[in-house]
Amino acid sequence: MSPTFRRVAVLLLLVVGVQLWLVIGRGEYGAAPTIWVMTPLIAIASLPPVFRRTTRAIDRLRQLSPRGRAVGAAVVFVVAAAFFIWSGAMQGREPFPKIHDEYMHMLQVRMLSRGRLWMPQHPCADSFESFHIFVKPVYASIYFPGTALLYLPVDWLKLHYWLMPAMVAGACTAMFFLIVCDLMDGVYAMLAALLLMSLTQFRYVSLIVISHSVMVLLGLLIIWAWLRWRERPTLAWAAVIGFLGGWAAITRPVDALCYALPIGAGMLWTIRRRTVGEIAQAVGIIVACALPFLSLQLLFNRGVTGNFFETPYHRYCELFTPQMTFGFHQYDPDARPQTTLLQRLKYYQEFTVSAAQEHQPRRLWKTWTQDRFPRIARYSLPCELMLIAFPIGLLGLRGQRWIFVAFIVLFVALYAFFAYLLAHYIVLVAPAVIVVTLIGVETLCETFPRARSWLVTLTSAIIVAFSLRAMPQLNRLMRDDPYSFPSITFDRRLPTLVKTPAIVLYHFNEEDNAHGEPVYNIDVLWPDDAPIIRAQDRDAATNLALFRYYAQRQPDRTVYWADRTALSKGDYRPKELGRVSDLANGAYNPTQHQH
Repeated sequence: MSPTFRRVAVLLLLVVGVQLWLVIGRGEYGAAPTIWVMTPLIAIASLPPVFRRTTRAIDRLRQLSPRGRAVGAAVVFVVAAAFFIWSGAMQGREPFPKIHDEYMHMLQVRMLSRGRLWMPQHPCADSFESFHIFVKPVYASIYFPGTALLYLPVDWLKLHYWLMPAMVAGACTAMFFLIVCDLMDGVYAMLAALLLMSLTQFRYVSLIVISHSVMVLLGLLIIWAWLRWRERPTLAWAAVIGFLGGWAAITRPVDALCYALPIGAGMLWTIRRRTVGEIAQAVGIIVACALPFLSLQLLFNRGVTGNFFETPYHRYCELFTPQMTFGFHQYDPDARPQTTLLQRLKYYQEFTVSAAQEHQPRRLWKTWTQDRFPRIARYSLPCELMLIAFPIGLLGLRGQRWIFVAFIVLFVALYAFFAYLLAHYIVLVAPAVIVVTLIGVETLCETFPRARSWLVTLTSAIIVAFSLRAMPQLNRLMRDDPYSFPSITFDRRLPTLVKTPAIVLYHFNEEDNAHGEPVYNIDVLWPDDAPIIRAQDRDAATNLALFRYYAQRQPDRTVYWADRTALSKGDYRPKELGRVSDLANGAYNPTQHQH
């Protein structure tokens, strides 16, 4: 491509970028600093003595030695992990599980730490029914076990709930730094790390036990191992890729495919001229190293669903969120979850039905253009204005940079079959969007050599300004954690409100929030081992069966009743119903705790 043609192409793509910002970014400025900040910043960056000296200083940092990269990655890890913890503390984030997914993963962590994937069905299973777990025919989490495997040290070392997620997020940032060093240079690597830290949803998942940050880490590790394999295509690096790919496959299988398909194709293309035996050996070592993880998933499938090839997640969707499995389904208004638990029925009506109605092939264009692409733009960059550089990035896709564009394409293609694309899902695609955007900035600067010094200084200053403005330390409007449930906050105070050992029956009312579900016993392998057993307040017969069960085994437990509607009152205390042995022997009167 001639220099003149390249300049014209960049200018045309810049216009496309503006249109992308107006249409997909909806012309929003996000966390961009005010005009009173940006005007003097641009003016100062445009002074010749400033941009010339700044660019010379920046250029000296571009080519880091291998030792410099390692030291830089270590510093990024420590700084990022500390930053995430600091950000959460200054926002007053509650340092305990709050959403269904967190409880689900922590229950699985507890089981895996004891060498179990599931437990037998509890004799009082109906009393422990809750979201994203099975209580029949076994007691188990529904999700793929890769996340729980990584978080085993939380249980083994009795770590604070938020500590290891912060370390995982810090490791994601450090690996991102290393990869961008490989694909671009040290300066863009620092900007990439800063941009990742500036994202509200990445900061949100950085302090909770959830699969998305784990998948980002595994994905980045796979890319890094693939880059090393391209330098030295040895069986050792192939084994590392197989190991990481297998782990990713039992963490978030669809997202793992977004990495596996392009990297697998790239590896086969690289070794296409080798002998059939050598190719078979490379493929064999990858499969062999992935096999332990895949075998674990098959074992989990068989133990929970009775079928090696049906995952617990799929079975759960079929039973409790019908029409939500992967793919498209003709909407059936008569479909109902197979449960009588009021909060699960309400969840289905409020959250699942609307998603099932919208998730139809004829609505795909509307869904993506009006909802999903704008959401990706909003949460994958600190400011939608940066989308302007994204199309230019396509001109700079040389070498192995194409892997990130391939990931974006596959992410969009595969998530078209999902009924949901929630805000925190965007962290999965955010690194790819950041890299392509930075490649666009690099291409813009290098295409106009006479203006390079000014463009390098100006774009770097703008990126830093946008990133800092999106951080809670400099923007009091930033709220990383959108969830606050009085029922969960109350539940954390239970040890100060009840006499142990205890049973707390949580009563759900029609007007209560189905998302603030406190009935999980995640601190123990088996509910009977909990100092405070959380259970559902169901019908009189189910409650009485619960009391009789514990009267025979743990008769000293005191039973309490908690009304979830009343939990919003700061001084609310659960109502004491009496000893479980007395309630089982005739003292239980359901009317004593009715409204």
